[in-house]
Amino acid sequence: GIGFLAIPLVAPMLRHARRQPEREVDRMMRQMLPECDVVVVTRPEIHASLVAEAATFNCGTLRSSIQDMAICIRDWGFELQDIETPIHIWHGELDRNVPVAHAHSEASAIPSATLHLCAGEGHWLLVDHMAEVLPVVAAKAS
Repeated sequence: GIGFLAIPLVAPMLRHARRQPEREVDRMMRQMLPECDVVVVTRPEIHASLVAEAATFNCGTLRSSIQDMAICIRDWGFELQDIETPIHIWHGELDRNVPVAHAHSEASAIPSATLHLCAGEGHWLLVDHMAEVLPVVAAKAS
């Protein structure tokens, strides 16, 4: 499966992160994140949390990373157009982890979807937009 293909890609990164977590988090910021996400993850409390998490990477982390990749390509067992529950999708237009085209595609496939595009935001948009998201989610849950 995809695990055998992904292990050579993910394992070295996790090994480096465990050995030198601060350095690996900083490398990730420089190479992978748009400036708007760098601004969020360099906040002392978030940066410290990321470094602490990177220091604990293990085989379970590797399996979880591979599972995340596999979810993107596997059949989910249902079609998006069959979803009847109202769905809200928040997506940063500058997200490099999940391209904004995915949000557009999913929102157009789900009849009840509302797409909230956040201009100037990336993958870490929820840190600053939670106050906007929570009331919508809480209203739908009650």
